[in-house]
Amino acid sequence: MVQKRKPPSDRPIRKTARENTRAREKFGRVAIRLGFVKEEQVKEALDIQRKMDESGQPHKLIGLIMLEQGMLSNAQLIEMLKYFELQQGKQGL
Repeated sequence: MVQKRKPPSDRPIRKTARENTRAREKFGRVAIRLGFVKEEQVKEALDIQRKMDESGQPHKLIGLIMLEQGMLSNAQLIEMLKYFELQQGKQGL
């Protein structure tokens, strides 16, 4: 039996590793600029993320890692997500 491919609109959009890296860096820079975290905390969260990826664990977004590690509060994470949502709207994505 031949499987039919789903139309492109039904498939999730996947970013390349380079695009994901840029998004993580941007998230960290914004968190620093807003005064939510320090640079060392972003580096620590990225290190945790890298180790999880290397060990075969499911990929976890840096914002979630920061929340779980107590680096960001729920309110701060929500504020950041709203910021990124507004940025995407401005870019017409």
